Amino acid sequence: MNKEASHPTSSLLRTKLLVPRIPEKVMARPRLLEALAHGLTRKLILVAAPAGFGKTTALGQWLVQSGLDAAWVSLDGRDNDPTRFWAYVVAAAQTVYPQVGAAALTMLRAPQPPPLETVLTELLNDLIHIPEDAVLVLDDYHVIEHPQIHEGVTFLLDHLPPPVHLAIVSRTEPPLSLPLLRARRQLVDLDADDLRFTVEEAADFLNRVMDLGLSPDQIAALETATEGWIAGLQLAALSMEGEDDVAAFIQSFSGSHRYVFDYLAQEILGRQPEGIKRFLMETSILERMSSSLCEAVVEGIPGRGSPQAVLEQLEATKLFIVPLDDQRRWYRYHNLFAEFLRARLTQSAKPNEIATLHRRAADWYADQEVIEAALHHYLAAEDFKVAADLLVRYEEDFFARSTLLSLVGWIEALPAAVLEQRLRLMGIYAWATLATGQLEKTERTLSRIEETVGAATEALLDDPEALPADQRRPLLEVAVMRTAGGMVFFKPDQVKRTAEQLLPYLREEDVRCLHNTTGELRPVLLLNLALAYEFSGDIAAAVPTFAEALEAGLEKNNMHIVPLALGHLGQLQATQGRLHEAQEIYQDALRRAEEMGPAPSPLVGNAYAGLGQLAYEWNELDKAEDYLRRSVELGKPWNSWESLVPAYMGLALIHRVHHRWEAAFAAVDELETVCREANMEMLLPSVELTRIRLKADRGDLEAVSAWAAGQDLDAETMPGPLQEGEAMTQVRVLLALGRYDQAALLTEHMLPGMEAGERWGRVLETLVLRAVALAGQNEADGALGALERALALGEGEGYMRVFLDEGAPMEVMLRRWQREQGGSPYVSRLVAAFAAEPQREVQAQAPTAEPAQPVSTAAEEAQPLIEPLTDRELDVLEELTKGLTNREIAERLMVSLNTVKTHTKNIYAKLEVRNRTEAVVRAQELGLLEA
Repeated sequence: MNKEASHPTSSLLRTKLLVPRIPEKVMARPRLLEALAHGLTRKLILVAAPAGFGKTTALGQWLVQSGLDAAWVSLDGRDNDPTRFWAYVVAAAQTVYPQVGAAALTMLRAPQPPPLETVLTELLNDLIHIPEDAVLVLDDYHVIEHPQIHEGVTFLLDHLPPPVHLAIVSRTEPPLSLPLLRARRQLVDLDADDLRFTVEEAADFLNRVMDLGLSPDQIAALETATEGWIAGLQLAALSMEGEDDVAAFIQSFSGSHRYVFDYLAQEILGRQPEGIKRFLMETSILERMSSSLCEAVVEGIPGRGSPQAVLEQLEATKLFIVPLDDQRRWYRYHNLFAEFLRARLTQSAKPNEIATLHRRAADWYADQEVIEAALHHYLAAEDFKVAADLLVRYEEDFFARSTLLSLVGWIEALPAAVLEQRLRLMGIYAWATLATGQLEKTERTLSRIEETVGAATEALLDDPEALPADQRRPLLEVAVMRTAGGMVFFKPDQVKRTAEQLLPYLREEDVRCLHNTTGELRPVLLLNLALAYEFSGDIAAAVPTFAEALEAGLEKNNMHIVPLALGHLGQLQATQGRLHEAQEIYQDALRRAEEMGPAPSPLVGNAYAGLGQLAYEWNELDKAEDYLRRSVELGKPWNSWESLVPAYMGLALIHRVHHRWEAAFAAVDELETVCREANMEMLLPSVELTRIRLKADRGDLEAVSAWAAGQDLDAETMPGPLQEGEAMTQVRVLLALGRYDQAALLTEHMLPGMEAGERWGRVLETLVLRAVALAGQNEADGALGALERALALGEGEGYMRVFLDEGAPMEVMLRRWQREQGGSPYVSRLVAAFAAEPQREVQAQAPTAEPAQPVSTAAEEAQPLIEPLTDRELDVLEELTKGLTNREIAERLMVSLNTVKTHTKNIYAKLEVRNRTEAVVRAQELGLLEA
């Protein structure tokens, strides 16, 4: 017999892709066919009912009679691996349209598949070209439990092109957005009530199909007893074949579905010849059967016939066996019948006899190089040593195809003693759990490896030369994995110490440690060392180390290290104020990612996030949003914090510019959810800082004051690199609260460390904040000095938003600079950009706020200000003279409290004052109010 596959474990069982054959004698069920035909006007056809209601038969009959193109996948429990599931879906589509899904299947078979949405996008783009109605069927979908698969099916449904329809056959309703689909009239669903036989259909089945010749009363009795349950009727019909007293049988036929099934199944099995009975039970361990496989499993075929003859005999007697292909090479038992047979086998056979059956099946699959099926049976046979050997032998294939969830499950099925006898297998398990975010399991495994080796990583770090090679090499890989875990928890000092000690020992000849060789470990270690330098603020050390990690990654063709190293190099250039160099590096990351595989690594999202940040700074907001959304798309399925954190924060700032406050806070909330679900709690403080900045910008002074009350905003110590983002948020809060002296003091303490570290991008931002703070203290010379330095740093690289984001106070200063210092193309461009900014009155969180009031020509002429007060701001200024609170002013003017706060803030900025008293005095001086 030809082998099932030519490549280990990557093969697919083609019998799972066959549309089930419809019996020659099939019932006409026009009402069902008509209901299913409505599915051609819907996205989803759902056939959900308990076992034995004829779901698969009804759908198959409709597809055959309608002549529709149909791609079919018969699912089983092993398909809970997302990579395996979607590989079968694509392969099924290709049975009808061979040109569909080629790129998607290539992505799924990549060493590290791209995010699922990327794969499905490619598949959907191919499906658009299907010229006529076609149906993709997912049979037995109730076996699917993995949430990522459900999310993928939801995505598929959301974007399914009109010619293609999805049909799901399941015993339960799948966790999809069914209420929404029903509300949108995009769903046709059939349940048990739809599928159960009516009395007329039961009569057709029992008398025409099964040829029993029953009376109407007998049919009605059976239909009542089974409540139209098709499996019950079929079991009853099979039991009545050869029955002398049919009336007595029907009279005694009653009970619940489970009772009826158990009773009839036992009666059917008990009436079979001994040889057939044994064949049925022994082959029940197989999910699918062929003549060759049955011959390998069963010793002594009944009646001395061939296994093929027995299978055909069982089919002829309708004994719950389903042919899977037209050539009758492959069969399966009805699920309920198989479950019953396995239960009877457990009752009647000894455990070692059942294990022998599984071992024979496993050996057959191993010979065919269908490794996943072989592993299933070796584990069922408790032949753990052979299973462990297979896992090690095909480890590279499992990692190459990213079937890591399945790999973790197989290894966890092994006894601890078997696992601990195989260092390499423990290393495989540690990497698989690390890659899938199961860090507690990773650390436990690393400790077990140390115990097995007989030495701890501390000994390696103390004196590596004192350890023999059989201890040093495994511990090298353990230590490298711990550095990766250390960076997940932001422990840069610990990672630096470990990595710097280990690096010399990864420059020796390329020898195997556990799962990897020293050469393969080297780029991983270098990347984590570079990250540790970056987070410690040591840019001078981080840049060459990232470059070295990049070179080592290219040497080993590591499609993940390369874009990630380039992404961080770009970020460091941006931090140093070299935006155009950063742009070139980010674009290089995209080019290299495209060259290294059919689909980009998910970690290239870091480069997209960087490009989005640059576009934002250059005030190219639409382009920035596109880049940032691409970063989210790539980073979300893997919870890549390096993509998601800058992307969500950047999107929040873009929404802020447009005053889409609800969307801005929603982006921050989504980032917080991602962090919690991915156990990245260490990032939550940064998330909260972004939320506070948004509240300060929106003018929510009550919330900002409450936050400030719990902070040490008077700190005079120089913040370190990791604290600089928090310090900038503190400055913005102080500015929002009018505490300009504290804001100026904090910026004074921030600048020396940033300058010493050559983080000129942060220096520029801090100078801008300092200028605003000094202006608030009426220290005009100091403010203009800080602004002059900021403009000098920003002009060459085209910085824009760092100035624009500070709003009216910065605009006033720039206009004064323009007036007093003479024309400057850069300053003129900034002033023009301020004029094009969205109106500040448009706030999503304040639906009662009035739209921005236009400034009248008369008002402009009357006001000696660079930026005149609007009519509404003049109204607020008038109320300020009366000593009213903000809330009282809001009630009098019939606007929201936040709108009053925003107007007040703008008034202070335009008048260049700090409080109400100064605003009134200044307005009187300018003739805006009567003295």
